[in-house]
Amino acid sequence: MLTSDVVFSALVTEDLGKVYEELYEARLQWKNIGLKLGLTLTTLNSIETHRHYKAEPSCLDMLNEWLTNGKNRSWSTLAEALESPMVGYPNIASAIQTKHCT
Repeated sequence: MLTSDVVFSALVTEDLGKVYEELYEARLQWKNIGLKLGLTLTTLNSIETHRHYKAEPSCLDMLNEWLTNGKNRSWSTLAEALESPMVGYPNIASAIQTKHCT
């Protein structure tokens, strides 16, 4: 599990490419990741429809929305989302923690 004493690094829209690269393997779970990051289902459904149900552009749009309007925009928050059973990528979460949260 993640600890509460990790260093929080604020993320901004300019980090989109870096964030997408880190979670690329989990991109097909973009909608669940978005929910865990606090985005609304209405927002995610709108992205999905706009991007014609294609995972990669939908994932990029979801991340952009989170980096622009989301709360707790940090590597730690992203790692927690990826680690959750709903998303199921603890290996990516662990790599993000090691690389960005220490």
